[in-house]
Amino acid sequence: MYTFKTKPDGFRQIRRTMIFRDFPLLLLTLIYAMLMVGFEKSERPINWYPIGTIAIIMAVIITFVFIKIITRQRHIYEEFVLTIDENVITREQYYSDTLTIATHEVRKIYKKSNGSLVIEGADVSEKIIIPPQMEEPEKLEYKLAGIKSFSQIPFLEKYWLISPLTVLGLMSVFFIATNKWLVGVSGLIFLGLHGYSLFSSYRHKNIAYIPKSSIFLTLYIVFIIVRKMYLAITCG
Repeated sequence: MYTFKTKPDGFRQIRRTMIFRDFPLLLLTLIYAMLMVGFEKSERPINWYPIGTIAIIMAVIITFVFIKIITRQRHIYEEFVLTIDENVITREQYYSDTLTIATHEVRKIYKKSNGSLVIEGADVSEKIIIPPQMEEPEKLEYKLAGIKSFSQIPFLEKYWLISPLTVLGLMSVFFIATNKWLVGVSGLIFLGLHGYSLFSSYRHKNIAYIPKSSIFLTLYIVFIIVRKMYLAITCG
């Protein structure tokens, strides 16, 4: 049996990426969404005061939430333990249930562009994501390669920017377009993507526990999309 743990000082790189890449992207997405809502009523002049006020409030809230997320991610990183023996691969992680994949059920193993390793089980929800900041990385890759040869990284994970750009494009069409067919089709795609993302998040065993209170945010987003579609189709 072989046990692998994360490097003691490895979280610095993850924290740097979260602060200088993930956080700015999140704020830009918020600003973009607020602008789309402002441009929704093209026949009326945009009132920048309430939009700016709401954007600032949301930015402050997101900042505090992001700080809590960084703290949680540090615990997740520091308490990550991967155990490999002849029959199973086991991942133990803070704030998540222990995930075990039988070696004969490993469907795919690949290495992402950031150096992290991904082990996929027979079920799509069984996925172990190993951070790149692991002790004895060469030994770890050697042991995994002995279980199953490494595969090519999936297209959408290699070119990960395609997904957020697609969502932003749909958002632009949905909020700016006046043609009811464009609004209806983009809205349906939006609802489908949102539903699939939510379903995957709750089913995914590699994602930490998701508070049930988040269902209210989900219902609010669905309400906004359905309301916009209804007004565009009935009044368009």
